[in-house]
Amino acid sequence: MKRLAAAFRVAPALLTLAACSLHRLPEPSIPSCPTEGVASSLWHCLDGIPRDDRPESGFTSTFRVSDTSRKQRDQSLPSACEGPTPPGFELRRVDMDAGRAPLVALVAPPSDASSPIVIVVHGLFDSKYTRYVEVTGELFQRQGFGVVLPDMRCHGCLLSRQWLPTLGVEEGADLLAWGRWLAREHPGHPIGLVGFSLGGLDVLHAMGQPGADEVFTAGAVAVSPAADLPRLVQYLDAKVFFADAGFSKSFRTGFRSLLRKRAKELGMTAEGSFAGTVEFLVSERPELGPTPAEFLDRADPPEASRLRAGLS
Repeated sequence: MKRLAAAFRVAPALLTLAACSLHRLPEPSIPSCPTEGVASSLWHCLDGIPRDDRPESGFTSTFRVSDTSRKQRDQSLPSACEGPTPPGFELRRVDMDAGRAPLVALVAPPSDASSPIVIVVHGLFDSKYTRYVEVTGELFQRQGFGVVLPDMRCHGCLLSRQWLPTLGVEEGADLLAWGRWLAREHPGHPIGLVGFSLGGLDVLHAMGQPGADEVFTAGAVAVSPAADLPRLVQYLDAKVFFADAGFSKSFRTGFRSLLRKRAKELGMTAEGSFAGTVEFLVSERPELGPTPAEFLDRADPPEASRLRAGLS
Protein backbone atom coordinates (compact mmCIF):
# COMPACT_ATOMS: atom_id res chain seq x y z
CA MET A 1 0.00 0.00 0.00
CA LYS A 2 2.84 2.41 0.81
CA ARG A 3 4.40 1.82 -2.62
CA LEU A 4 1.03 2.34 -4.29
CA ALA A 5 0.48 5.62 -2.40
CA ALA A 6 3.95 6.83 -3.38
CA ALA A 7 3.22 6.01 -7.01
CA PHE A 8 0.04 8.09 -6.93
CA ARG A 9 2.01 11.01 -5.50
CA VAL A 10 4.68 10.79 -8.20
CA ALA A 11 2.37 10.13 -11.15
CA PRO A 12 0.92 13.67 -11.47
CA ALA A 13 4.42 15.16 -11.59
CA LEU A 14 5.51 12.70 -14.29
CA LEU A 15 2.36 13.37 -16.32
CA THR A 16 2.97 17.11 -16.05
CA LEU A 17 6.53 16.79 -17.35
CA ALA A 18 5.41 14.51 -20.14
CA ALA A 19 2.72 16.96 -21.21
CA CYS A 20 5.18 19.83 -21.24
CA SER A 21 7.70 18.01 -23.46
CA LEU A 22 10.50 20.09 -22.00
CA HIS A 23 13.51 20.62 -24.23
CA ARG A 24 15.82 23.40 -25.42
CA LEU A 25 14.09 26.61 -26.50
CA PRO A 26 14.36 26.95 -30.31
CA GLU A 27 16.09 29.92 -31.90
CA PRO A 28 13.69 32.78 -32.73
CA SER A 29 12.67 33.02 -36.39
CA ILE A 30 12.74 36.56 -37.77
CA PRO A 31 11.05 37.73 -40.98
CA SER A 32 12.56 40.18 -43.44
CA CYS A 33 11.18 43.59 -42.47
CA PRO A 34 11.62 46.95 -44.17
CA THR A 35 14.22 49.25 -42.67
CA GLU A 36 11.98 52.27 -43.22
CA GLY A 37 8.63 52.65 -41.50
CA VAL A 38 9.08 49.56 -39.33
CA ALA A 39 6.63 50.85 -36.74
CA SER A 40 3.77 51.04 -39.25
CA SER A 41 4.69 47.62 -40.67
CA LEU A 42 5.02 45.86 -37.30
CA TRP A 43 2.01 43.59 -37.66
CA HIS A 44 2.97 42.64 -41.22
CA CYS A 45 6.43 41.71 -39.97
CA LEU A 46 5.05 39.65 -37.10
CA ASP A 47 2.69 37.83 -39.45
CA GLY A 48 5.69 36.88 -41.59
CA ILE A 49 7.41 34.94 -38.81
CA PRO A 50 7.56 31.23 -39.83
CA ARG A 51 5.49 29.01 -37.57
CA ASP A 52 5.45 25.29 -36.91
CA ASP A 53 2.83 23.27 -38.74
CA ARG A 54 1.49 22.10 -35.38
CA PRO A 55 1.42 25.05 -32.95
CA GLU A 56 2.19 24.07 -29.38
CA SER A 57 -0.18 24.84 -26.55
CA GLY A 58 0.19 27.93 -24.40
CA PHE A 59 0.79 25.58 -21.45
CA THR A 60 3.80 24.03 -23.20
CA SER A 61 5.11 27.39 -24.38
CA THR A 62 4.96 28.71 -20.83
CA PHE A 63 7.07 25.85 -19.52
CA ARG A 64 9.62 26.36 -22.29
CA VAL A 65 10.58 29.72 -20.85
CA SER A 66 10.01 28.92 -17.18
CA ASP A 67 12.86 29.19 -14.70
CA THR A 68 11.78 28.30 -11.17
CA SER A 69 15.18 29.09 -9.67
CA ARG A 70 15.05 32.60 -11.16
CA LYS A 71 11.53 33.00 -9.82
CA GLN A 72 12.75 32.22 -6.31
CA ARG A 73 15.71 34.61 -6.62
CA ASP A 74 13.34 37.38 -7.69
CA GLN A 75 11.56 37.17 -4.33
CA SER A 76 14.64 37.68 -2.14
CA LEU A 77 17.02 40.50 -1.32
CA PRO A 78 19.60 41.04 -2.74
CA SER A 79 19.41 38.23 -5.32
CA ALA A 80 16.51 39.94 -7.12
CA CYS A 81 19.02 42.50 -8.40
CA GLU A 82 21.65 39.96 -9.41
CA GLY A 83 21.84 38.49 -12.89
CA PRO A 84 23.83 38.35 -16.12
CA THR A 85 23.89 41.21 -18.60
CA PRO A 86 22.99 39.85 -22.06
CA PRO A 87 25.32 40.65 -24.96
CA GLY A 88 24.67 44.08 -26.40
CA PHE A 89 22.87 45.31 -23.28
CA GLU A 90 24.02 47.69 -20.57
CA LEU A 91 22.65 48.07 -17.05
CA ARG A 92 21.39 51.65 -16.68
CA ARG A 93 20.02 53.58 -13.71
CA VAL A 94 18.32 56.95 -14.07
CA ASP A 95 17.60 58.84 -10.85
CA MET A 96 14.34 60.76 -10.79
CA ASP A 97 13.06 63.71 -8.79
CA ALA A 98 12.59 63.27 -5.04
CA GLY A 99 9.72 60.92 -4.25
CA ARG A 100 9.86 59.09 -7.59
CA ALA A 101 11.32 55.62 -8.01
CA PRO A 102 14.60 55.45 -9.96
CA LEU A 103 14.54 53.89 -13.41
CA VAL A 104 16.61 50.69 -13.63
CA ALA A 105 16.85 48.59 -16.78
CA LEU A 106 18.94 46.58 -19.19
CA VAL A 107 19.24 48.78 -22.29
CA ALA A 108 20.35 47.88 -25.82
CA PRO A 109 20.63 50.80 -28.30
CA PRO A 110 18.93 50.69 -31.72
CA SER A 111 21.10 49.41 -34.56
CA ASP A 112 20.52 52.34 -36.94
CA ALA A 113 19.08 55.83 -37.14
CA SER A 114 15.47 54.79 -37.79
CA SER A 115 14.88 51.58 -35.81
CA PRO A 116 12.18 51.72 -33.12
CA ILE A 117 12.91 51.24 -29.43
CA VAL A 118 10.72 48.80 -27.52
CA ILE A 119 10.23 48.75 -23.73
CA VAL A 120 9.45 45.16 -22.62
CA VAL A 121 7.59 45.11 -19.29
CA HIS A 122 7.63 42.02 -17.05
CA GLY A 123 4.75 40.63 -15.00
CA LEU A 124 4.12 40.14 -11.28
CA PHE A 125 6.93 38.52 -9.24
CA ASP A 126 9.30 38.70 -12.24
CA SER A 127 12.14 41.00 -13.32
CA LYS A 128 14.31 42.04 -16.25
CA TYR A 129 16.16 38.72 -15.85
CA THR A 130 13.07 36.52 -16.25
CA ARG A 131 13.41 34.14 -19.18
CA TYR A 132 10.39 35.24 -21.23
CA VAL A 133 11.49 38.87 -20.90
CA GLU A 134 14.99 37.97 -22.12
CA VAL A 135 13.62 35.94 -25.04
CA THR A 136 11.35 38.79 -26.14
CA GLY A 137 14.09 41.38 -25.74
CA GLU A 138 16.62 39.31 -27.66
CA LEU A 139 14.14 38.81 -30.51
CA PHE A 140 13.60 42.56 -30.86
CA GLN A 141 17.34 43.19 -30.53
CA ARG A 142 18.18 40.74 -33.32
CA GLN A 143 15.72 42.61 -35.54
CA GLY A 144 17.73 45.79 -34.93
CA PHE A 145 15.31 47.40 -32.51
CA GLY A 146 16.52 49.23 -29.44
CA VAL A 147 15.35 47.36 -26.33
CA VAL A 148 14.71 48.38 -22.73
CA LEU A 149 14.06 45.71 -20.07
CA PRO A 150 13.08 47.64 -16.93
CA ASP A 151 12.55 46.52 -13.35
CA MET A 152 9.19 47.85 -12.26
CA ARG A 153 8.41 48.98 -8.71
CA CYS A 154 8.96 46.31 -6.05
CA HIS A 155 10.64 44.00 -8.57
CA GLY A 156 14.27 43.23 -9.41
CA CYS A 157 16.59 46.02 -8.31
CA LEU A 158 13.55 47.95 -7.02
CA LEU A 159 12.43 45.15 -4.69
CA SER A 160 12.08 47.34 -1.63
CA ARG A 161 9.55 48.51 0.94
CA GLN A 162 10.39 52.01 -0.33
CA TRP A 163 8.98 51.29 -3.80
CA LEU A 164 5.78 49.35 -3.19
CA PRO A 165 3.72 48.31 -6.25
CA THR A 166 0.67 50.36 -7.23
CA LEU A 167 -0.90 48.06 -9.89
CA GLY A 168 -0.04 50.45 -12.69
CA VAL A 169 -1.09 53.74 -11.08
CA GLU A 170 2.50 54.93 -10.58
CA GLU A 171 4.11 52.41 -12.92
CA GLY A 172 2.42 54.06 -15.89
CA ALA A 173 4.14 57.33 -15.03
CA ASP A 174 7.44 55.44 -14.62
CA LEU A 175 7.12 54.03 -18.14
CA LEU A 176 6.33 57.49 -19.51
CA ALA A 177 9.51 58.72 -17.78
CA TRP A 178 11.43 55.94 -19.55
CA GLY A 179 9.90 57.02 -22.86
CA ARG A 180 10.91 60.63 -22.35
CA TRP A 181 14.42 59.63 -21.33
CA LEU A 182 14.75 57.51 -24.46
CA ALA A 183 13.46 60.36 -26.61
CA ARG A 184 16.24 62.56 -25.24
CA GLU A 185 18.93 59.89 -25.56
CA HIS A 186 17.84 58.65 -29.00
CA PRO A 187 15.89 61.43 -30.75
CA GLY A 188 13.99 60.49 -33.87
CA HIS A 189 13.39 56.84 -32.94
CA PRO A 190 9.78 55.62 -32.57
CA ILE A 191 9.20 54.27 -29.06
CA GLY A 192 6.79 51.44 -28.24
CA LEU A 193 5.69 49.29 -25.30
CA VAL A 194 5.12 45.55 -24.89
CA GLY A 195 3.83 44.37 -21.50
CA PHE A 196 2.94 40.95 -20.11
CA SER A 197 0.24 40.32 -17.48
CA LEU A 198 0.73 42.95 -14.75
CA GLY A 199 3.19 44.57 -17.16
CA GLY A 200 0.33 44.78 -19.65
CA LEU A 201 -1.67 46.67 -17.02
CA ASP A 202 1.31 49.00 -16.55
CA VAL A 203 1.36 49.58 -20.31
CA LEU A 204 -2.34 50.51 -20.36
CA HIS A 205 -1.74 53.03 -17.60
CA ALA A 206 1.29 54.40 -19.45
CA MET A 207 -0.81 54.97 -22.57
CA GLY A 208 -3.34 56.79 -20.39
CA GLN A 209 -0.78 59.34 -19.23
CA PRO A 210 -1.07 62.89 -20.60
CA GLY A 211 1.32 63.27 -23.51
CA ALA A 212 1.78 59.50 -23.97
CA ASP A 213 0.64 59.66 -27.60
CA GLU A 214 3.51 62.05 -28.34
CA VAL A 215 6.09 59.78 -26.68
CA PHE A 216 4.98 56.25 -27.59
CA THR A 217 4.63 56.85 -31.32
CA ALA A 218 5.26 53.18 -32.15
CA GLY A 219 2.19 52.14 -30.14
CA ALA A 220 1.75 49.52 -27.44
CA VAL A 221 0.93 45.84 -27.02
CA ALA A 222 -0.58 44.47 -23.78
CA VAL A 223 -0.38 40.66 -23.52
CA SER A 224 -2.96 39.20 -21.11
CA PRO A 225 -3.26 42.32 -18.96
CA ALA A 226 -4.99 42.06 -15.61
CA ALA A 227 -8.62 43.21 -15.81
CA ASP A 228 -11.65 43.47 -13.51
CA LEU A 229 -9.32 43.68 -10.52
CA PRO A 230 -11.93 43.15 -7.75
CA ARG A 231 -12.96 39.89 -9.41
CA LEU A 232 -9.32 38.93 -9.96
CA VAL A 233 -8.58 39.41 -6.25
CA GLN A 234 -11.44 37.08 -5.34
CA TYR A 235 -10.29 34.52 -7.91
CA LEU A 236 -6.71 34.41 -6.66
CA ASP A 237 -7.72 34.22 -2.99
CA ALA A 238 -10.52 31.66 -3.36
CA LYS A 239 -10.04 28.11 -2.06
CA VAL A 240 -9.93 25.66 -4.95
CA PHE A 241 -9.73 21.91 -5.42
CA PHE A 242 -8.05 20.04 -8.24
CA ALA A 243 -11.31 18.27 -9.11
CA ASP A 244 -12.93 21.66 -9.77
CA ALA A 245 -10.09 23.77 -11.13
CA GLY A 246 -7.57 21.31 -12.59
CA PHE A 247 -4.03 22.66 -12.99
CA SER A 248 -5.17 26.21 -12.17
CA LYS A 249 -5.18 25.02 -8.54
CA SER A 250 -1.40 24.61 -8.80
CA PHE A 251 -1.09 28.08 -10.29
CA ARG A 252 -3.08 29.72 -7.51
CA THR A 253 -1.27 27.74 -4.82
CA GLY A 254 2.07 28.81 -6.28
CA PHE A 255 0.91 32.42 -6.53
CA ARG A 256 -0.01 32.52 -2.85
CA SER A 257 3.29 30.91 -1.92
CA LEU A 258 5.25 33.59 -3.78
CA LEU A 259 3.06 36.28 -2.25
CA ARG A 260 3.75 35.03 1.28
CA LYS A 261 7.48 34.84 0.61
CA ARG A 262 7.61 38.37 -0.76
CA ALA A 263 5.45 39.74 2.05
CA LYS A 264 7.75 38.17 4.63
CA GLU A 265 10.84 39.50 2.84
CA LEU A 266 9.53 43.08 2.88
CA GLY A 267 7.75 42.98 6.23
CA MET A 268 4.31 43.34 4.67
CA THR A 269 1.20 42.24 6.56
CA ALA A 270 -0.40 40.53 3.56
CA GLU A 271 -1.09 37.15 5.22
CA GLY A 272 -0.64 35.36 1.91
CA SER A 273 -3.74 36.84 0.27
CA PHE A 274 -4.07 39.32 -2.57
CA ALA A 275 -6.83 41.16 -0.71
CA GLY A 276 -4.50 41.49 2.28
CA THR A 277 -1.80 42.90 -0.01
CA VAL A 278 -4.19 45.51 -1.39
CA GLU A 279 -5.21 46.51 2.14
CA PHE A 280 -1.56 46.83 3.14
CA LEU A 281 -0.74 48.99 0.12
CA VAL A 282 -3.59 51.36 0.89
CA SER A 283 -2.60 51.53 4.58
CA GLU A 284 0.94 52.49 3.53
CA ARG A 285 -0.17 54.93 0.84
CA PRO A 286 -3.71 56.22 1.51
CA GLU A 287 -3.49 58.51 -1.51
CA LEU A 288 -3.86 55.42 -3.71
CA GLY A 289 -7.39 54.82 -2.45
CA PRO A 290 -8.11 55.81 0.17
CA THR A 291 -10.01 52.48 0.45
CA PRO A 292 -9.09 49.14 -1.17
CA ALA A 293 -12.18 49.30 -3.37
CA GLU A 294 -11.32 52.79 -4.59
CA PHE A 295 -7.72 51.77 -5.22
CA LEU A 296 -8.77 48.78 -7.33
CA ASP A 297 -11.22 50.96 -9.26
CA ARG A 298 -8.45 53.45 -9.97
CA ALA A 299 -6.05 50.69 -11.03
CA ASP A 300 -8.53 48.87 -13.28
CA PRO A 301 -7.75 49.14 -17.03
CA PRO A 302 -10.99 50.95 -17.91
CA GLU A 303 -9.84 53.88 -15.76
CA ALA A 304 -6.62 54.12 -17.78
CA SER A 305 -8.69 54.03 -20.97
CA ARG A 306 -10.86 56.90 -19.75
CA LEU A 307 -7.74 58.92 -18.95
CA ARG A 308 -6.37 58.19 -22.43
CA ALA A 309 -9.59 59.46 -23.97
CA GLY A 310 -9.39 62.65 -21.88
CA LEU A 311 -12.44 61.75 -19.77
CA SER A 312 -12.77 62.06 -15.99
